[in-house]
Amino acid sequence: MSSVSLVRTKSQHQTEESLFPVNRERPLSEDWLFHGKDEVGREGWFLRIEVTGLYARRCGPFKSQDEACEFLDGFLNKHIMEALCEILSEMTPPEQACVVEGVPRLASTITGAECPR
Repeated sequence: MSSVSLVRTKSQHQTEESLFPVNRERPLSEDWLFHGKDEVGREGWFLRIEVTGLYARRCGPFKSQDEACEFLDGFLNKHIMEALCEILSEMTPPEQACVVEGVPRLASTITGAECPR
């Protein structure tokens, strides 16, 4: 059994059980998770969510960094991962594919032979 942990710049108590599985593929960044104050003076943790073709959205404030991350993980699970699965189901392989950019493609073998594609 293996375990994956997330290292945060500001150490905070992390609960054993998370409400949602973590689907973030990039490490925490101050570009999208930051502590600050908004235009009306509300202070807390904010998320900046960007989708290609749309203006960035700032969500918050959240009481803690953990609360902001749990919100993001839930959003990713409920909306983004589901949308990516639908994109995959609408592709017509092998002419079309949906791949994660910057990640090398995995090669699988069955009993030492290459898998048909």
